[in-house]
Amino acid sequence: MTEDAAYRASTQYKLWSFTPAQLSTFRASTNALAASRVRAAIKRAREAQKLDGEDEGEEKEVDCLTVSEEEILVGYYCGKTMELADLFEFPTNVKATAVQYLKRFYLSNSPMTYHPKPLMLTSLFLATKTENHYTRLTAFASRIPGKKPTTPEDVIAPEFLLTQGLRFTFEVRHPFRGLEGGIMSLLGLAGGEPGAKLRALDPADGAATAATAAAQDAGERIRAAHAKAKHLLKTSAQLTDAYFVTTPAHLWLAALYAADAPLCRFFLATLPPLAGPGEDPGARLLAHVAEVAGLLGSPLGYTTDVAEARRVDRKVYFCRNPEKVDLKALNRRQRVGGRGSGGEEGGEKGEDVRTRDGEVFG
Repeated sequence: MTEDAAYRASTQYKLWSFTPAQLSTFRASTNALAASRVRAAIKRAREAQKLDGEDEGEEKEVDCLTVSEEEILVGYYCGKTMELADLFEFPTNVKATAVQYLKRFYLSNSPMTYHPKPLMLTSLFLATKTENHYTRLTAFASRIPGKKPTTPEDVIAPEFLLTQGLRFTFEVRHPFRGLEGGIMSLLGLAGGEPGAKLRALDPADGAATAATAAAQDAGERIRAAHAKAKHLLKTSAQLTDAYFVTTPAHLWLAALYAADAPLCRFFLATLPPLAGPGEDPGARLLAHVAEVAGLLGSPLGYTTDVAEARRVDRKVYFCRNPEKVDLKALNRRQRVGGRGSGGEEGGEKGEDVRTRDGEVFG
């Protein structure tokens, strides 16, 4: 089985790969369904208060979050997940997997239904398990900063809810090892006959002149591009939609392209032809890599200023689903009564988030 065939058999490709248009449509659908459910739940809560004689006066229209506001809030907590992982000194794969769990969950669930803060903790702890980085639950909970101490139940209460949102698929394929292999190949090329061509390449962005690039040792240039590409994969790739819109192989190539476009083009030119005469899939590949590199190099849609994130967080306080606020109580009811207290906005009864060739699980 080829690497491409193996990836196409993965759940990451089958369930978590989208076009940008599909992502936008799906998020809009999730937001609309969540807003309607929130308004209905708040209406029921107000009617219950009236029956109990707790009339709070004039009822105001519920101002729900927009799609962009949901992205701001989720993105803010993705960043907080990375900060918390750094506090625990977790390896890169644990941190990246936790962020992708959070982003995947909020494709079919809204922050108006489940606030990201408790799910952030659960995503990170679940990632330590799926990435085989053993961490004791009590030790994990005790080290979480905050005004109130975090209990082990706070961490694990939303775990089944999270796994439902992830479709019980825990594998996340990352681009990190692919980048290391590509850099090793480039360093091998630099030591051989193609090394002269490497030194004659146009300068990367930030290099002053072609003479500067020519004078630079090829290995030094490769290592500099490696450091920049690795940083992009650890930051921009996690905080944008890159994992959803491309493959891990294309993602590390895009990071290399963003770090040093001439070097990436040189590397692609050394690869065997992708098709027969008259076809040019290599040009399509390069165009796609350049497009994803633009995503990595653009101002991050998920990196918002703290003031804006706090504004959205204050807004969501008034448009949360009151029936889904206490996740610990939801978890207890779920254990007693089975499924039914969980659920998703984007699909009913486990419906696939995206239909592709009739495949659901791989």
